[in-house]
Amino acid sequence: MDVPPASAAKPEEKLEFATAFKGIQVALDYYQDIFSDFDTAPYSHRTISNDFLGEIERRYVESKPGEFEVRMTLPAKERDPKVEAVIKKRLKDYFILKLKEKDDEIAKKRRTAYVRIATGVLLMVVVFEIPFGQSLAVSNILSVPGWFLLWSGFENIFDIPGRLAEERQFVLRFSKAKYHFFSEEEISGVFEKQPEPLPVPISEQEHT
Repeated sequence: MDVPPASAAKPEEKLEFATAFKGIQVALDYYQDIFSDFDTAPYSHRTISNDFLGEIERRYVESKPGEFEVRMTLPAKERDPKVEAVIKKRLKDYFILKLKEKDDEIAKKRRTAYVRIATGVLLMVVVFEIPFGQSLAVSNILSVPGWFLLWSGFENIFDIPGRLAEERQFVLRFSKAKYHFFSEEEISGVFEKQPEPLPVPISEQEHT
C-alpha cells in the first residue's frame, strides 16, 4: 500500500461540538469499509465501494452553498494519519473524475438533441413542401419520424439534462467537500461534555 511521506501527514483533526452535526457523518469499522472487497489495489487507486457511495448519497441533503464536510469515524486503534491522507485524496479524485464524466454526458445529450431537432425540422419542411394530395402517403411517412425527432430532441435539451444537472450538483458538492477522520471515542466525548439544557422557567411555560 502506498502512503505519502511522514512529513506530508497533517496534525490530527479536532472536533468541536458546534460543528458536530455539520455535513455528513459515516461510522466505519475499518478503512476497507470505504472500498470494494474485490479490489486489492493500493488505497490511492482502489475502487470505492457502492455501499459507501450509497450511504453518503442517502445521508446527503442539499443545503445552502458553502463549506461541506464528510466526517468518517472509526475506533482510535484502527487509525493511521498517513493512510487517511491517501484515502482523502482518493475520495476527492474519485468525485472530480465523476464530475468530468457527468459534464461529458450532459454535453453529449445536448449535441444529440440539436441533431435530432435539426433533422426533425428538415423532415417537417419536406412534409409541408409536398403539394397537398399529391403524395399523402409520403407525407404521413415523413411526419411521424419528424415529430418524434422534434419531441425527443427537446426532451434531451430540457428534461434529461435537468435530471442530470441534479446528479451533477451532488457530484460537484462532494468533489469540493472536505474529508475528515475522527475517532469514535472523540465523538462520544464531545457529546458527553455538553451540559444539560436549563429548565424553562414556570413563568415562560405559562405563556407557551
